[in-house]
Amino acid sequence: MSRLMGSPDKFLPSEWKHANQVHFRSSEAERSLSQRLTAECQRLIEESDKSTKHMQQDAQKKLEQRIQDIKFWRQELDQKFEEMVQEIETLIIFKSRVERALESCSEPLQVTLQCLTESC
Repeated sequence: MSRLMGSPDKFLPSEWKHANQVHFRSSEAERSLSQRLTAECQRLIEESDKSTKHMQQDAQKKLEQRIQDIKFWRQELDQKFEEMVQEIETLIIFKSRVERALESCSEPLQVTLQCLTESC
């Protein structure tokens, strides 16, 4: 009678064993899937890292080349600037000489003009 009044067994031993095996297989499948996902994530991380390093090296090479180009053109511009400064200094000297030559010609010009006006 106590058997009738007590709670019945939820699982029979065979049912419990079967349910336990189902849970075991399910957990094994989940573990296997998580291992595959972990391996795939690791592969993607390594691939991404390799790609990033390669792109960084390319960018570094391009930047170094650009720096060298800029240094070269800076030297060229500095050289041209110095040449222009020297040319300007030379032109200033020639301008001064021409102005003095013009001044030295003004008196003979005045004499020549006076001679022309008096002879006419």
